[in-house]
Amino acid sequence: MVAIVIDDLGLNRKGTKRILDMKGPYTLSFISYAEHLGPLLRTAKRNGHELMLHLPMEPFDAGENAGPNALMTGHSPWEIRLLMEWGLSRVQGIVGVNNHMGSRFTSRSDGMSVVMDYLRGSGLFYLDSRTASSKVSEETAQAAGVPFLGRDIFLDHGKPAKSEILANLRNLEAIARR
Repeated sequence: MVAIVIDDLGLNRKGTKRILDMKGPYTLSFISYAEHLGPLLRTAKRNGHELMLHLPMEPFDAGENAGPNALMTGHSPWEIRLLMEWGLSRVQGIVGVNNHMGSRFTSRSDGMSVVMDYLRGSGLFYLDSRTASSKVSEETAQAAGVPFLGRDIFLDHGKPAKSEILANLRNLEAIARR
């Protein structure tokens, strides 16, 4: 089985609308701080797509900006829960959450434990985009009893040529067959 998750949705409205009309179903992950998500989310659901929240988290590179209301390693458990609540209120009808950036945040068990406790209480799964090599998110999900998935392949990381995307799809197929 293969699941294709398309994330970073909602910021580029024209691109998001093109994706919403693709035959699927796909799993579409909408970034929490995008504006006017309601119509996009309704169209996605009507077209049979599954919805996720693409939750911004602190990256290792301080020069990268994860966006407004990103989960940061300096946040208290209360602040993390408040930001989780805010993000989940923005993208309704979701089945799970995946991280936007987050290499630093997902490598720390203190913050990830709060995230997983919140997800357990919400009945959601966690998909680690694997922006860091750490196993912290998987370990904290297991400890909290949260269903966990990890990304295997980025199909279009950066701006690859069509040939690279096709090679990534072949690699994905090989992984699925194994």
